[in-house]
Amino acid sequence: VRKSKPNLEGILIACDQIKIKPENTGYISDTYSDLLMAQKANLPCKIGLLTGLGTKKELEEKGDLVCKDFFELANIL
Repeated sequence: VRKSKPNLEGILIACDQIKIKPENTGYISDTYSDLLMAQKANLPCKIGLLTGLGTKKELEEKGDLVCKDFFELANIL
């Protein structure tokens, strides 16, 4: 990619490479900038994961759901 996050170029290229539409894509991340990128790409599902890189407040601002770890996410799914 030529433009770094939170520019949506990377996610659009990734979707194109695996032949999936962004509107059918979910994104899991532990940073505000990643979730901002996912929001800019109009992804329908943006999940924040608390690893210590992003705060709960930051991730809640851009994510549809914030989980404390993968175990919590797995239980929700």
